[in-house]
Amino acid sequence: MRLPLASRRRNDELEDRAAALHSLAALLRAGSTPRNALFLWHEDAPEAMRPLLERMSRRLILGESTFDAIETLSGAFGPDGRSLQVLFGMSGLLGGDLARIVDGLAATIEKRRAAWQTTLAAVAGMSLSARIIAGLPLLCIPLVPASGVSLMDPAGLLMLILGVVLALGGMRWMKHLIPEPPRTEDGACVVARVAAAALSGGAPLSPTLEAIARHAPDDVRNDLARAHKLNLLGLPWSDALRRTGNPGLAGMSVTLDRAARKGLPAADGLEAFAAHRDAQFARELDRAVRRAPILMTVPLVACVLPSFLLLGVVPFVRGLAL
Repeated sequence: MRLPLASRRRNDELEDRAAALHSLAALLRAGSTPRNALFLWHEDAPEAMRPLLERMSRRLILGESTFDAIETLSGAFGPDGRSLQVLFGMSGLLGGDLARIVDGLAATIEKRRAAWQTTLAAVAGMSLSARIIAGLPLLCIPLVPASGVSLMDPAGLLMLILGVVLALGGMRWMKHLIPEPPRTEDGACVVARVAAAALSGGAPLSPTLEAIARHAPDDVRNDLARAHKLNLLGLPWSDALRRTGNPGLAGMSVTLDRAARKGLPAADGLEAFAAHRDAQFARELDRAVRRAPILMTVPLVACVLPSFLLLGVVPFVRGLAL
């Protein structure tokens, strides 16, 4: 259950982030080197992003590496700043169409924003109803004096404390049951898209995956490093990825195997794998949104209803008994 203002701010942040990345891709496509594009980025970026990008530009003037300079974006770009570091690190090692890769990252952010808006629209009414119902017991507290019963005696204090704790616990429980879209792209999708872009630019598969292993996203870094070690011991990359036990990397191994058996371009298969995985996450989010109202009946029955009885019914019953 989130405030509408916070939701709008979240949407604005994602929109500005995607627009800024599109402007960076345009600079790269116009012929700027990666370092020069980062230096000029603030001139075409959205207004909200300019102070941060100007600060990064000054750090580049002072001689800081592009990889370290991008790290200053972590505040505004969140986990996507790490993905941008991976992309620039890959470009420095393998080359390739960096503009296309940055545009791809912007597109995934736009998809995440669309998923965020869809989820907000789906749960807005549910969230409001849950807040109202969970807050009803607390509204009963000012009416307790009308029952003629004091809340300062031991029984009254016990009812008050239990009722408030149950009401607040119910609110918090229901808040955790409301799903939200992921805040960053899945690491396996990042690896697949970066590898596909490098392969499309003519890079060989093994050096591409080795380079990605050095600059992997956080959620797959350890598994990809393990796969790299297995590859150095003689296993093909497809077998090494499968043995990591990571579902995303294992899915990539199936794609690479299929491409090798059928003689198809691995880049196309990896792009299709990333798109399929994105669609799978979208379906899982949709299922979670549909299940949320059903799951919320548990805290309503276990917490909110007892709280309403303790704060809204029992004091009046006690007053009648007295």
